[in-house]
Amino acid sequence: MLKKNKHDKLNIEKAIKELNRPLFIAHGDQDTSVSFKEARDLFSWANKELTSFLEIPAVGHTFETVHPFTESNPKFELLLNRTISFFNKYLQ
Repeated sequence: MLKKNKHDKLNIEKAIKELNRPLFIAHGDQDTSVSFKEARDLFSWANKELTSFLEIPAVGHTFETVHPFTESNPKFELLLNRTISFFNKYLQ
């Protein structure tokens, strides 16, 4: 199934290029779980008029939070605030 659809239904680049909806991409530039290059690739394929890209410097995959969540931090607050702004812009 994966191999059969890798150039069509399961092709992320194709899906992003065809997406005609608002898209928010947020990524820490020190993420070791998902490379920062992958976030930049998504943005490069996206419609720039409908896409917001937030790079958060010096932060990894969890935006300096831990499980169980006990407290926030400035980088996570930035992520939350930009996410809320994006939702307010496109979901009203």
